[in-house]
Amino acid sequence: MTIGIEEFVRRGIAAQDAADRAAGRPTAADLDRDYDIERLRARLQTELTAALGAVAQAARTVAELSSGSVYDVEFSESDTGRDITYFIDSARRGLVAALSQIPV
Repeated sequence: MTIGIEEFVRRGIAAQDAADRAAGRPTAADLDRDYDIERLRARLQTELTAALGAVAQAARTVAELSSGSVYDVEFSESDTGRDITYFIDSARRGLVAALSQIPV
């Protein structure tokens, strides 16, 4: 009886997985999953950190629009500037909270 190479490999992997489980070791699939989790968590942390940097830059821009040197009336004398500042600060707080929740 002959089996195809694909079946041979599948059986070999199954046998190795069974041996790993019996010995209390993680299987290749377990290790792959752990690697994916670590990689995605790192990417999420990078993305949230970048978003936090963008929010900080937006806050500086609003401050500049409201400053005496630029004095955009819409940002300096109306609710627009205060509202945008509030929303930006809320976004910053949310991003900081999200970053603190990422397991290490």
